[in-house]
Amino acid sequence: MEMQSTVDFQMPFRLLQYMVEIWRTELNNQEQEEAKRKSYRLPIIIPIVLYNGKYNWTAVKSFKEYQHGHESFGDQILNFQYILIDVVRYSEEELLKLENLIAAIFYLDQKADKNVIISKLKKLKPILKKLNPIKYRLFVIWLKRIVQSRFKDMEPEKVEAILAESQDKQEVDVLITNLERALDEMISEGKLEGKLEGKLEGKLEEKLKVAKKMISRGFSIEEIMELTELSKEDIEKLQEKEK
Repeated sequence: MEMQSTVDFQMPFRLLQYMVEIWRTELNNQEQEEAKRKSYRLPIIIPIVLYNGKYNWTAVKSFKEYQHGHESFGDQILNFQYILIDVVRYSEEELLKLENLIAAIFYLDQKADKNVIISKLKKLKPILKKLNPIKYRLFVIWLKRIVQSRFKDMEPEKVEAILAESQDKQEVDVLITNLERALDEMISEGKLEGKLEGKLEGKLEEKLKVAKKMISRGFSIEEIMELTELSKEDIEKLQEKEK
């Protein structure tokens, strides 16, 4: 399965490369005698593209279409078709009605901010609690990928810790509560840092304005340094600009 957030027009060729590598690995891991038998067959690979981009998928879906002049040939040319799952185009009602792991992943993987993701997790609770332990762990792995890709400011260790507490499917409520709290803390810290940076920038602008006035009135560098607490280098740069 290949995950895409943008349309990739080379997708048929990329998938072919992946498939060949999988088959190459399979052959390398086989006993030579077994691989040479008349009855030996390569495993079937069904390529799937999971797409959650904003725009419609417009790349060709078969390898045949990716080859120039394919219309002139029949079965003699290499061909396969991949399955496209366009996540964003599914409605909320359609996904929630399915009540399975894939539906839960698709539903959560649709573009969303912090509030929407938490709201969706709460709606998914009945579905998540019905998943068996293996499928629930798969969902948690996918959730980790989503959180880390959407909220890059959240420390990976914190994400790991939150999800580790919820390996048991009976702890869905704990997962949602802890994740919501962590996202709130991350957003609050970001806002606080932004306010502090804004205040510091404002103070610096005021100091620079005062320094410019003092330069125009002939104050010495030492006097300006004492009154504005600016460095000698900053004042000298201002003097150069004011010349």
